[in-house]
Amino acid sequence: MARTATQLARDTPELWSPVWAEVAVALSAHWRAGRGHLLTEDALRLSAVVALGDAGVDPSRVTADVPEPVLRQGVADLVVDGLSGVVVQLRYSAARTDSRPAAVPMGELLGDVMRLGCVPARRRWVVQVISARTMSHLASAADRHSLVWPSEVGRRLVVERGALEWLPAAAQRAVGRAPWQLPVVATCTDVLAVHGELALFALEVETPGAPPPGGEAELGEVGPRRRDEPPESPRGTARADILDAVRRILAASDQDTFGVEEVVADLSARGSRFAAATVRTMLTSHMCADVRGRGIAAFDDVERVGPGTYRLRAGR
Repeated sequence: MARTATQLARDTPELWSPVWAEVAVALSAHWRAGRGHLLTEDALRLSAVVALGDAGVDPSRVTADVPEPVLRQGVADLVVDGLSGVVVQLRYSAARTDSRPAAVPMGELLGDVMRLGCVPARRRWVVQVISARTMSHLASAADRHSLVWPSEVGRRLVVERGALEWLPAAAQRAVGRAPWQLPVVATCTDVLAVHGELALFALEVETPGAPPPGGEAELGEVGPRRRDEPPESPRGTARADILDAVRRILAASDQDTFGVEEVVADLSARGSRFAAATVRTMLTSHMCADVRGRGIAAFDDVERVGPGTYRLRAGR
């Protein structure tokens, strides 16, 4: 039985997977026919419209380039049932490798995710066709900045203020400066082969976290951190995992100090997804009150008391 656009707007991500799969098949057919070098985001959008039609969505319910100032170029690439229904942002890169520094496409994708997080739609999708090799490079670069990159099905990208503030300058410029509602979470639901190394990555952007009791959801801009109390990091981020490890270490000892390598060993033993170098950098730079400078998140969670030795600050 054909599904209506309203049903699609309320469906689970799994019910959207056939739509993205049909898009990938259509793009692949163009490549096999020798038209791959002619494909752009317009071809990606038209393929999505056709796939939605095959799913039972009447074309009258689908619109393109819908004005929405917060989005890239001020428009939503594809909308089903208006901006309160389903909003899809599209990116297409046919290059097998990206000649730009990894920080630039990283910032672009983060910007798409963050902008969609500000749109009051029932469902939000970022659909990107990019080289799988480039996506792998992005995942490696993101890991160095304590981000879990959505390069595989089921991976969740958590965008919080701290994560943005220690990004490279090139990534920050690509993200842009605007008020964001944070944190924003995006989950990779589909990775579909298109041609050669090209693959389609579908990310669903979740509704931003609910405001804390008696307060508003965090709004902020990428840029220097104010020297006030930092917000709590979402569970599963590098900072949150490190703080948990520090508290375990201190609870098991008679001292109020701990070593960097103790934290690395604790997280490694628990199967942390963060590399040892990421943990060290996060702890000794971004979480240390004694470190200042450009690109430092300045959470001020710990203070240095000696070589490789730190103390958890009061209130942490």
